[in-house]
Amino acid sequence: MYVTNRSGDSVTKIKASGEHETVYTDISAPASIPIDADDNIYISSYHDNYILKITTNGKSQKISDGYHTPTGIAFSNSGKLLITN
Repeated sequence: MYVTNRSGDSVTKIKASGEHETVYTDISAPASIPIDADDNIYISSYHDNYILKITTNGKSQKISDGYHTPTGIAFSNSGKLLITN
């Protein structure tokens, strides 16, 4: 399970064992965290108005910006990224 920490500007993975692992830090107010079919993680930054992609090998990249407080992102049945703005 992945959990956003909006006040701590981070995303944490909670493993089945209960162990917590920080996945990403320094993202201002992460709001949503869907995972695509290839296990890449997407995070919306509510305060800095962009979408971040974290690949399975841990590399991160801003893939889209210019929003106004993006609160939710999800994938459609056809695999397209949907963003609420």
